[in-house]
Amino acid sequence: MGDKKLLFQSEDLNSPGELAKFLRQLADGLDKQQVTLKQGEQEITFDLPNQLKLEVDVDEKKKKGGRKLSLEVELDWLEGQSQDELSIS
Repeated sequence: MGDKKLLFQSEDLNSPGELAKFLRQLADGLDKQQVTLKQGEQEITFDLPNQLKLEVDVDEKKKKGGRKLSLEVELDWLEGQSQDELSIS
């Protein structure tokens, strides 16, 4: 198994409207098969293949005073693979 390296990280509190705007911009990048992420001095641009693996999870954690819910959307791909070669495990 290969080493994992964090290339970009962002975590902020946002309104639903601000998050919707970000997701629309991300969707535009997906359409163009190139995404750029920026925050402060951090910036990363990457090209996307014709096929991506999509994983969506909704989790619940019980905490004092209630429960915490999270929605995670994850896209996976192998760099340099064409759509015919896609194999993600």
